[in-house]
Amino acid sequence: MSPILLAFAARERNHAPDEEQEGRMRKTSIVMAALCLTACSSREARSVEYFEAHPDEAEAVIAACTDGSVTGTECANASLAVKLAEDRERFKRFRGK
Repeated sequence: MSPILLAFAARERNHAPDEEQEGRMRKTSIVMAALCLTACSSREARSVEYFEAHPDEAEAVIAACTDGSVTGTECANASLAVKLAEDRERFKRFRGK
């Protein structure tokens, strides 16, 4: 093998990525991590019926929605379930039962 090829091969083995390559690798790693976290944490929002059957969980979700740690459909479903339960209770009191 020629000395030029040997020098080139040695340089390639010890070659560190340049700033552009590091930037691309960093961006790729961030995107992959975000996708992985999103895929791992995504789950179907619990229904209004679920929260009607589990009022304690509905209250806990509403508290989490208030502090911002839970957002989206689950907040609306929990709020609606609590409101429906309150309305049902109010109607019972109105009818005298």
